Amino acid sequence: MTAGLFYGMRGMPAAGWRRKLGAESMQKDAVMNPGVDTDVVASAFFRRYYHGLQTDPHTLAPFYHDGSLLTFEGENYQGTGAIIGKLQSITAVTYEVEETYAQPSMNGGICVLVKGTLRINQYPTRFWEFFQIMPTTEDYWILNQIFRSETYDY
Repeated sequence: MTAGLFYGMRGMPAAGWRRKLGAESMQKDAVMNPGVDTDVVASAFFRRYYHGLQTDPHTLAPFYHDGSLLTFEGENYQGTGAIIGKLQSITAVTYEVEETYAQPSMNGGICVLVKGTLRINQYPTRFWEFFQIMPTTEDYWILNQIFRSETYDY
């Protein structure tokens, strides 16, 4: 092997295996819908999401699929039933979304970071939540979700 080159699959230089894997087409696919304003989609999606979360978490079931994964304070939940069960177990919580950051991802998806304050029995704490939402023919669904707060005792 030549010094200074990173070797990947089967001793091939990294540039070679990236070409072999189709990295050029993956980069083109990274922004599948250039006409979609990711900030507008994310804002509308999360207005509905956090409203449902505060009023009746069961109504969020259409936002998830069997392959959806939630990591909540380090614990993993996969699939609609497990995720909705976890969300329903969190009571007396209100969410105030302060900022959302969105960017396009592969296959028309959108990665979103939400920053805000949640109140548990009126005690405020900061939270951060990451989502990867994927398009359907009519809407978006949550593929990946990670939730962290400054302090937690749920």
